[in-house]
Amino acid sequence: MWAKPENTKYVGGPRDHESVRASVIRDAAANDDKLRLWPVLARDSGRLVGTCGFVEKNVDGTPEVELVYFLDYTFWGLGYATEIGLALLKEAGAARGLRRVIALIDPENLASERVAEKLGMNFERETVRPNGKRMRLFAVRIPAVPPDS
Repeated sequence: MWAKPENTKYVGGPRDHESVRASVIRDAAANDDKLRLWPVLARDSGRLVGTCGFVEKNVDGTPEVELVYFLDYTFWGLGYATEIGLALLKEAGAARGLRRVIALIDPENLASERVAEKLGMNFERETVRPNGKRMRLFAVRIPAVPPDS
């Protein structure tokens, strides 16, 4: 999936096998209880069609947690991203204790902006990433989950 230009046009372009492999090994070794990535499986076949989860980011000198979803382009527009996002936001507060989650979105990726808005995220500002890429930052506050009585 990471080698296809169609899939990666908004996330920096295609990756080679070795860089993806190294990234997966690095992420698995981190074993962070709050931040991790999960596979996304097709509803009908159980086939791997993407990944989703939480990633630490430094944005303009501020530590943030980004909600991410990456899907094979053949699954775009089918509601997967919104469904994933809603589940992740629920997970963010209930099990992860996160109080704020962001999405960094390529300005040309209007579909991803619509997903962020459906998730209750609001546009905050534009930012320039260390690679020089301009991105739009959307964010949502996660309410504290009251302790069980």
